[in-house]
Amino acid sequence: MYDPPPAGGEAVVVPCCGNAAEFAPLAACGLPLVRYDVRNRGASSSVTDGHRLGFAAELDDLRVVCDALAVTRAHIVGWSYHALVATRFALDHPDRVGRLVLPAATPTHSAAAAAEGRAPSPGELAHLDQLQAEGVPERDPAAWCEAWRAVYVPLRMGRPERFAALAPVCDLPNERPAHVAVAVLSVLGDLYPYDWRAELREVRSPVLVVHGSEDPDPIEHAEEWVQVLPDGRLLVLDGVGTIPWVEDPDRFFGTVNRFLRGDPV
Repeated sequence: MYDPPPAGGEAVVVPCCGNAAEFAPLAACGLPLVRYDVRNRGASSSVTDGHRLGFAAELDDLRVVCDALAVTRAHIVGWSYHALVATRFALDHPDRVGRLVLPAATPTHSAAAAAEGRAPSPGELAHLDQLQAEGVPERDPAAWCEAWRAVYVPLRMGRPERFAALAPVCDLPNERPAHVAVAVLSVLGDLYPYDWRAELREVRSPVLVVHGSEDPDPIEHAEEWVQVLPDGRLLVLDGVGTIPWVEDPDRFFGTVNRFLRGDPV
């Protein structure tokens, strides 16, 4: 998905998971915007062959997308583990990457302390247990997906009332909970154990790391990115969790679009 169609040269590139519509405001930066569902997620084809999954496959897909659209200088917005995909692409192809935006980035090394996160209430767990007992996951997987997401996704948000603003994805089989878990683990399994701190000192691109003050993952993870990057800066959004472009869209897109234009932030 791209608007307007790139004609070669620069573009903002966003790996997505069925939620491409959420990133439409990035078009305000003035560059063509390319959004694509990553392998085995969103509206992409489902992949059952484990040999065709993982970090290396997603990294190559990013290259293929840029090649197919003649994007010679990509400004990449990479959320969660896509921060690692985007940064590895910048390390491998420094002349093809302009700026990087890394919201809720996976840590720079696998030994980083894991966050416990918030837990569902007993009532929420009982509701999901009842749905399972009734066979809803098998009988109506889209309804099960919606019920599961309504419990677990807001736990990652500092502003759970914004959950309703998320793009609906449960009509996409690739976005149902069990499939997502396998897809993510296939990528992380390619990486662990890892420690990129030394390599990140070689990143030539300006980088904006975005972290919400209410993200269950500690802010130290984001600070470590900035400490090792030669040209990194940190945007902390108060009251926000893991999905900053939905929880505080005005500040997120306002700052990110200025950064993508090369304006001071």
